[in-house]
Amino acid sequence: MKVTLNIQDSFYNTFMDFLKHLPEVKVEEEKHSIPQWQIEEVTNRINSTQEEDYISLKDAKKALTFKK
Repeated sequence: MKVTLNIQDSFYNTFMDFLKHLPEVKVEEEKHSIPQWQIEEVTNRINSTQEEDYISLKDAKKALTFKK
């Protein structure tokens, strides 16, 4: 059986230390890593975009539309 828990960051280490001492429990931590191709793509886009092509966060928020 697998169980997913949402706990506060401040309690995480204490909770994991407790679980690791229980012989019936196997702890598998998910490691989310960013693929190298995606890092390269973002880097290429940043490097190829001119400063004048950027817009402010304020202007970007004005351009968004939300569904209700």
